[in-house]
Amino acid sequence: MTRSFLSSAGLALCWMLSPEALGILGNNAGRSGIMIFVALTIGALLSLFTIAMIHDPAITKRDSSLTCLAAVAGLLPAMTLTLASRLGLALFLPTGMLVTAGFTFNETFVYWFPNFAFSFLLLAIVLTLHLAGERVALLAQPFFVGLTMSCLVLLCLAGLIGSPEETWSTEIQTGNPLSLSLHVVFTALLLFLGYDQPGSALFSGSRVQYIVPLMAGFILLALWGFVSLKHVPRAKLAASTIPYSISAREIFGQPGRVIIGVAVISGTCGLVNGLFLLAERSLRHMADYISPLPPFRAAYNGRILPVIFSVCIGIFMAAGLAGSDKLKIFIYGALLLWLVQVGTHCFAAASRLHKQQKSCRYRYLLVAVFPLAVLWLACRGEHATALVVFFFLALAVSAACSAGWVWYEGKRPNKTIQDSQGDLP
Repeated sequence: MTRSFLSSAGLALCWMLSPEALGILGNNAGRSGIMIFVALTIGALLSLFTIAMIHDPAITKRDSSLTCLAAVAGLLPAMTLTLASRLGLALFLPTGMLVTAGFTFNETFVYWFPNFAFSFLLLAIVLTLHLAGERVALLAQPFFVGLTMSCLVLLCLAGLIGSPEETWSTEIQTGNPLSLSLHVVFTALLLFLGYDQPGSALFSGSRVQYIVPLMAGFILLALWGFVSLKHVPRAKLAASTIPYSISAREIFGQPGRVIIGVAVISGTCGLVNGLFLLAERSLRHMADYISPLPPFRAAYNGRILPVIFSVCIGIFMAAGLAGSDKLKIFIYGALLLWLVQVGTHCFAAASRLHKQQKSCRYRYLLVAVFPLAVLWLACRGEHATALVVFFFLALAVSAACSAGWVWYEGKRPNKTIQDSQGDLP
């Protein structure tokens, strides 16, 4: 039971404690000041209500997340959205984070070691864990996330004990700390993703396994935002591409740079490993749902998917995608698709609970938050047109793959029966 909880918590926190999420938190803390804590609180509360809905025992005891979504939206839309969000996350986020970890290692620990070589080394380590089996990868996940949490807790304690910068009291009075926008609130909702894990025999499906990690992540993010604002001017946080490194250096000097370097590397490993596990499990559930014969379902339970993911990520890094602005658009688009998927699961869960004649006064109001958040974040961003194109391409490719997969699986049983009948005397 303890191992099950730690594995589930490690998956739930893999995005929340990643370098990309810490960067988003630092930038938004710089823009909104102390009101970032209001935004984080709203995001955490909305996420708690969502957990209560999509992991309601009345649903999880009968259906998996894919089954529930397919029953309400249809099989092809459910597969299309799942493929677009999971594969986008598993391919683009690791590409950016692995390169970030490589540069961090090069600049903080060993300057002569090639940064891209270290990125490929981390990718090889994660792939090796998956080739050793899913249980090995699941056992490693709490270690990666736990090490990241330990580093951040240490820096938070140092920041709370240390003396604040002189600019702290000045910015509280003159820095317009009461500015709070919908953009910051919706971005906070984006930070808490990770609780929509597909069911597994390894997990009991209890909502506590998602609520406890979310609350722990909320407290840690709030503390990190507080010590960052305490030690770093808001304008500097808002403009930096690595606000977490700036905060760590201001809080604890050179030891702080080393500690945040360890957190970036371990957080990257936790993110890549966690996204591989989530994508692999989602695809396996699809295979179980559409494949009528056990031998064909077993064909998807091997170790081929992590190899495919790793090869694609390696090609992206070698081709220089990590150094282009396009990757930022792809990552942000994948995160918004993740938010769309959670909102669709929320709608499916509300529909199923409504059919069971359960009270649902607030449920459909909660469902409306997710499309509103996606539309706002997409349209108010720098690259709105590019994001729309990304959505269209990702959904179109996923729809074509889903339709082809369903058609192929529908043909195989008939072909098998015909072949077996042809062998009879």
